[in-house]
Amino acid sequence: MRTNTIRSLAFGISLLSTLAFGSAKVAFGQAIGQPIAAVPPFKLDFDETGASLLNGGPNPNQVTLVAGGGIQFYLPGIVQPGQILVNSSVDVDPTNPTGDSDLLTFSNGPGLNGAVTGIMRYESLIDSSDPLLAADVPRLNYLVPVQTIPEIGPEGANGFQYVVPGAFYNGISDGFMVPEPSTLVMGGFGLLSLFVLAFRRRFARTR
Repeated sequence: MRTNTIRSLAFGISLLSTLAFGSAKVAFGQAIGQPIAAVPPFKLDFDETGASLLNGGPNPNQVTLVAGGGIQFYLPGIVQPGQILVNSSVDVDPTNPTGDSDLLTFSNGPGLNGAVTGIMRYESLIDSSDPLLAADVPRLNYLVPVQTIPEIGPEGANGFQYVVPGAFYNGISDGFMVPEPSTLVMGGFGLLSLFVLAFRRRFARTR
């Protein structure tokens, strides 16, 4: 009797653990834009011009323009499809009552080598105060339901961050270019050269 009770308890605990783990696993796999295949975690920085960095360095993956507006960034692996809508309270007006700002649409399709991979389409709603850029569209093409995230930062220097297990998407709005690492290094060397030159001139005058 005692053995049967212990077995029943063990089975019940095992079943509950399986269900709990299974449901957690399903929820974990439902995040939009989350890598589905076993790919290393990555960070993608991108802007409205199509410039992008992958893990802080040059992005080796394909980037294409979409006819009619929008940019497609090809990702390191296949991802969970869906849409992420970016809202901004600054953009709320009678023609845009919900404050729509940007849209990320995640899907999967063939890349340059023919292998299926993740694709992130980036659209940014045209703003009369900003120059017309590659990602700009007159209307964001989103479906309902759609997940929303807020835009962050002041107008003119804002963006958004969307984080899921295995991926970090850092979008830069208002046309700010993503600086290439080489540009940062060259800029640093330039500033250092100016500093050394100014120091040498000042030192020469005191002698």
